[in-house]
This record gives sequence, structure tokens and C-alpha cells, in this order.
Amino acid sequence: MLEALRKSAGSLVGKLILGLLVVAFAVWGITDVLMGNAGTTAARVSGKEITTQQYAREFSALARSLRLTAEDARNIGVDRMALDRLAAGVAMDAQAESFGLVAGDAQVTRDIAADPSFAGATGGFSQTNYVAVLRRIGMQPQDYEAGVRSRLTQEMLLQAAAGGAAPPRSAVEALEIHENERRAAQYLLFSYAEAPEPEAPSEETLKAFHEAEASLFTTPELRAGDWVQLSAATLAKPGDLTEAEIRAAYDAAIARFSTPESRRVEQVLFEDEASARAAALRVKEGETLMQVAASLGRSPGEVQLGWTTRDRLPADLGAAVFGLEGPGLAEPYAGGFGWTLAGATEVRPASVTPFEEVRERLAAEIAADRARARLPQAILDMEDYIAGGSTLAEVAGRLGLEDHRISETDAGGFDARGLSAENLPPNFPGFLEALFAARPGAAPTRLDGPGGDASVYFLQASASTPAALKPFESVREEVLRAWTDRQKRDAVAARAKSAVERIAGGESLLEVSADLGTTVQEAPLFGRRETPLDLGAEAVSRLFLAAEGAPVEAAARDDAGRLAAVVVEIRDPSAEEVAANVETRLTQYAEQLRRDLEQALIAETLRQGDLRVYPEAMAAVSQSLY
Repeated sequence: MLEALRKSAGSLVGKLILGLLVVAFAVWGITDVLMGNAGTTAARVSGKEITTQQYAREFSALARSLRLTAEDARNIGVDRMALDRLAAGVAMDAQAESFGLVAGDAQVTRDIAADPSFAGATGGFSQTNYVAVLRRIGMQPQDYEAGVRSRLTQEMLLQAAAGGAAPPRSAVEALEIHENERRAAQYLLFSYAEAPEPEAPSEETLKAFHEAEASLFTTPELRAGDWVQLSAATLAKPGDLTEAEIRAAYDAAIARFSTPESRRVEQVLFEDEASARAAALRVKEGETLMQVAASLGRSPGEVQLGWTTRDRLPADLGAAVFGLEGPGLAEPYAGGFGWTLAGATEVRPASVTPFEEVRERLAAEIAADRARARLPQAILDMEDYIAGGSTLAEVAGRLGLEDHRISETDAGGFDARGLSAENLPPNFPGFLEALFAARPGAAPTRLDGPGGDASVYFLQASASTPAALKPFESVREEVLRAWTDRQKRDAVAARAKSAVERIAGGESLLEVSADLGTTVQEAPLFGRRETPLDLGAEAVSRLFLAAEGAPVEAAARDDAGRLAAVVVEIRDPSAEEVAANVETRLTQYAEQLRRDLEQALIAETLRQGDLRVYPEAMAAVSQSLY
């Protein structure tokens, strides 16, 4: 799919469809959604209607340009992208109109003439190529030129808002110096692994540690419960459908499972009838249409339209090519763009996917559609049963739903053995919090599905095992290990802190090192985002905050111990290094600032335009395109 996106972006169709993509992205997240069905209206903005026909055309064109089926396109959000793009374009046009802003004819002409898509053999603009290319994508020149005028007008509006935006050079230079400053350090590493073993503790010491650090040796509260999910997926019962019902749905949607006839089409445009008929005669005498076109200086791109269906061609061209019994050449005819000689080199007949191949998928879709219609009533039934005193397990049995039993889990999702608890719903933030907030034995709690999922969950806590401190005798060895580790860590931290205090008091790092029996280690010049040798992120951060010669104490990399470190050199980037990067940074920041301002303008324009979207109308169009 990514390859298709890349290829389409460079084509004329890609330019037409993706030209305002930044506008679409700016719209996401601020749309006012109305749940009512507005019939033939997909959206309203700036007092203007976006019809379902406009939306269907935009969605279909965008899906085709990306070489996606309508279903795949909708699954990745192309349907919303198409509507957002339409809405943004309408709102921006309305804003430009209110300012009296419009691109002139000369601007439109220059833009079209500079487009390499319309270049001829000499590299300059070719009127013949212009007409041929637009005909190939099914557009009239006046429609294309109106689109170019709209785009140029919107660019003028955006330029007025964001043109020339740039951060101060002094700020960029200061940021460049800050980001590229480098420091060198010397340090002493006090390793936990090399810390001496403490003297064996008494039983009284261990028992006191056990009580003082009770949280380390306490089993957490455990909860057990049940949950049931109500959604179209859980209510759908494809197995309940009869064969006749599935077959009737297949017959009703046969167009969806039909592939129309397609042909590999070629065409050549001529200025007059005589030229077209002379070329047709050459083809009848044995030349191919491509050979004739090449002799006239036409490129393959001007002639070959590729595989296409009749509905994707202009009416006159479709009638000529698809009126042929098979591969061959149609009679020359006078069309809206001049005399045309066209033909088909290959034919793929129409086909229908057999019922047996789509039966299971179709049954699942029918069941899901019926389940979506049943879902609101099923939720009401669930709540009525619960209000009547039924347990969640009892209600699940009545409605034919699965009751998920959670045996025991702690607040982190682990059971008493420390393993992941079974039967928790996947990817549901907040579920465990709700389980621990519920009172065991109380009526089930209703939860909305995560992330906007169109489903409802009912949760009931059935039991609670309170947190409890494990008896000392059962965890004595665990207590001993924890006490020993704590003694080592405290001893290491005290040595590192003492070293830092001595250095701050005037002793050198070398003197402290010799007295403590450690080795002075070197960390050569490093940057803010680096963690060289034993230096972890905490140590690097503190060293970049310290003055030269000032000691810092911090954790060693990978929690291997503690460090006593001193900055021994601070090196700013040279003026030449800063100058070399500033221009690039200025360009990058200016571009980002420009994009931010443009998106802010688009978002504000849409807010003022009071964008209203009708999802049901959109959904009906999308479903009809499958």
C-alpha cells in the first residue's frame, strides 16, 4: 500500500487529490459530529452543503488514486480524509471570497503551463497533451482550471497568514550552541557489586526490617469477578442464518461481487477527420496504433490508457472502445476534444465471484448488521435483568453471551503466583481500576468500551482477598536478601556522597581516589544526548547543569552503583560550526512555523465555518461503494 501511495503522489491524479492533504490533517479532531442522518447531506460548513454525491466522488477518486478497494480505503480512514479535504476546501474558499481574494487567469495559465504532466516532446507545454491527459482522467478543462484557481487562491490566503514566518536568528544560534555544547568529566565509580558484605544481622534486626519495610513482603489485595461484553461481534450469530437468507443477500448485492469487463485501451487525438481516417487506414493495412502514433511524434503516455472499465472513460470513448466485439480498432469519431482514433488491444471479460467463495464472509456481515440493530435493545435487556437482581453470569446465560470469569488478580493484572491473570479483557485501560473500585457482591457496573469501541462491558466483583503481610518465618530468606542489598546500597551511596563533599571542600578527585582506594576514570567529550561509559542519563544531566570543577553525585549507568563526578572541560561549538548549521535550522524552523500557522488558520476557518458532519449519511455512501 505504501508503494501505491508513493506512485500515486507523483501522478496528476495524485496531485489533484493530495494537493490539500495538509488541510485534511488540520481538520481532524475538531469536527462537530451530528448523529442524525441528513439524507443527501454529508456535511455543512460555512453555510454551504457538501452532498453525499460530492463525498462519494471524492472518496472514490482518492481510493482509486491510492489503488485501494473501497473497503480497504474506508478501513484506513480514507473516507474521513476525503470529507475533511472537501470541508476544508469549501471553508477556505468561503474565507477567500469574503476577503475578495481570487487567483487571476494569468496565474492559472502559468501554473498549468509549468506542470510537467502536460509537457510535449520539446519539454514545453503542449495543448494536445493537456487535453489528452485530462481526457484520460475523465475531466473537462474548465473543471480542472476551476480546481487550479481554487488551489492557487487558497495558497494566497495561506501565504498571507504564514508567509515570511521565521524565528529570530539569535534564538536559533543560542539553541544551536546549547544543543551542541560538549563536556568532559572525571569520575569515581562505587559499584554495588564490589561493595563488601555487611556483618550478619541478628534475628531482631531482620524482624524489625520486615516490619519497617512491610510493603516489600505484603501480598497485594486480590479481586475475583466476572465481565460480559455486549457488542455487534458478541451478539452476531452467523450460524442462525438460513441458506435462503444468505443467498437472497448475495443476489441483492450481486454488483458487489461482480467484476465488470475491462479492456486495455489506446487512443490518438487528431485535429481533423482526414488525419484520423488516414491513421485508421494505416492500422487496417498492418501497422499498430502505437506505431502510427510514434511516427506522428506521440509518446506512449499520450496513447496508452491501460486497463480500464467503461464507466471510467468519457461516454463517447467508452462507447467506441467497448462497442467493439473484441480487440480491434473503432471507427474515428468527432468528440469533445477533436477527432479520436481508439481501440482495445486486450479484453478481460466480466466475472462474478461464486456464492460459495463469499458465503461465510457474507453471513458474518449479515449477522453483524443485525447485531448492530439489536445492540441498543440488548443493553436495555441486560440492565433490566440486573435491576431485577440477576447475577452477571445468569444474565449472560439468558442472552447467549460469554461470561468471562476472573479467578484472582491484583491491581497490576497479576495473580497470587505473580503470573499474568487470565481472562482479563485485552487493551482495556481503566478496567482493573473499575474492578477494584467495585464492591464485591454489588450489582454489576457498566463500562463503555475502550478507545471509542462501539461496545459495552458489564463488570461484577465477586470476592476480595485483603492485602496481608507475609509471616516473617515464611519469608526470612527473602528478608535477609533485601536487608543485605539495602545495606550495600546505603554503604555505596554514603561513600559517593562523602567523596563529593570532600571534593567540594577543596580536595582533588585524585586525592579522594587514593584515600578510598578507587580509580579515577575519564569520560571524554560527550553531548547532552549521550551516555558514555559508566555515565547514565541522570549523571549526564547533572554534569551539564554543573559548573566546571563542581562535583556531582548520581546513579551509574544501568543502576550499577553511584558516581562522584567532576566536569573537567566545557567546549562550545565553534562559530564556524554554528554558522554552518544555523541556515539549515532557520529553514527547518521557519517551515515548521509556517505549517503550524497554516494549520491554525485552517482550523480557525473551519471553527468559524461551524463544520457539521453527518456520519450516517457517510456510512450509507461508503457501504454502497463496497
